[in-house]
Amino acid sequence: MVLHKNKNLKRFFSIGEVAAMLDLPESTIRFWEGAFAVLSPKTDGKRRKFTGEDINILRDIRFLVKEQKMTLEGARKKLKVKPKEVSRQAEVLSKLREIREDLLKLKEAFEGLN
Repeated sequence: MVLHKNKNLKRFFSIGEVAAMLDLPESTIRFWEGAFAVLSPKTDGKRRKFTGEDINILRDIRFLVKEQKMTLEGARKKLKVKPKEVSRQAEVLSKLREIREDLLKLKEAFEGLN
């Protein structure tokens, strides 16, 4: 899921919303926030507010660490050297998962007709 700047979208997201979007524990997001200088959610005292850009960066980190099995140091280096390539790969994987989910729903619907 890529979030673009759009007037119809929320401007900021809570850590709980981000965790649900990315299927990650909130503690992982907090940890990565400290481990990756590129992440900089806004705060209003106690609460973090993540932008669409922050969410896209977290999605890229998730892709590198969880899918590509990279270490945090390796992920930091990859994001620094080839951020657009990582973002594109993560976006493609996300789209493929969405398509797979849609196809499974269609399969279930067709099986229900029999």
